[in-house]
Amino acid sequence: MGLFSWIKEKTSQSANWVKEKGKQVANWTKELVQEVKEITQPYVEKLGDTFMRWGDRIKRRFEKPKSKDYSPEITDIEAAQRAIQTIKRKFPNGISETLQEQNEVERIETFQDLAQEAIIDLQLEKTNLEVQIVPPQTEEEMSVFGYFSRTDNTLFINAEFIVSDNMDFAKEQVYTIYHELMHARQWAAVCAWASTPPGDTLGYSVDQILEFANNFAHYISPREGYEIYRFQPVENGAFGFESKLKEETN
Repeated sequence: MGLFSWIKEKTSQSANWVKEKGKQVANWTKELVQEVKEITQPYVEKLGDTFMRWGDRIKRRFEKPKSKDYSPEITDIEAAQRAIQTIKRKFPNGISETLQEQNEVERIETFQDLAQEAIIDLQLEKTNLEVQIVPPQTEEEMSVFGYFSRTDNTLFINAEFIVSDNMDFAKEQVYTIYHELMHARQWAAVCAWASTPPGDTLGYSVDQILEFANNFAHYISPREGYEIYRFQPVENGAFGFESKLKEETN
């Protein structure tokens, strides 16, 4: 076989491999969207009751994020600047406008990509953090936009809100990703500081890290009182960060 024939054959093989991998990714995303529909269908029929029951919880998520004396350290100011640039680049025509033009599969892919870029914006690429965009499994989970699990070192994002016809819900998931990753960032700094030898504390001061550590040890859930939950150090930092992003990209 001549050199040019060999190159042509290898190029064709590579192209076929890339095409096949592309089909696999597309099929996986379609399966996820279908799973979202199948799992949430039983809840859709009683969605009115769900929002009646969890209405206050959902409503609070859309309030302008309040922050009590939010004075971010320089490392969070710089992270916010990176995040704002990412959001503006990925949604040049506006978040709602971009998402409205996308089908369900494209939206899932958009948020998968955004989550990976957000990890870089918040300097978490070395933490082996996992991202799962999944449908809610229970009626209560229908009202949860997302959360970061310290136990699993995993960011969970509610896929139902992403594919929702309600653009406010879909748009909110952009900020949910950054809000919850701020908790991952806070936790990563605490773990790095407590390790032997100390690791990368992401530019936070010792005082700030100690405040985070104490708060994680005595975390207040929303059920214990919404205001004290929202203004505890780790939440005040995450809501303050989120507020900054919304001011610049909303």
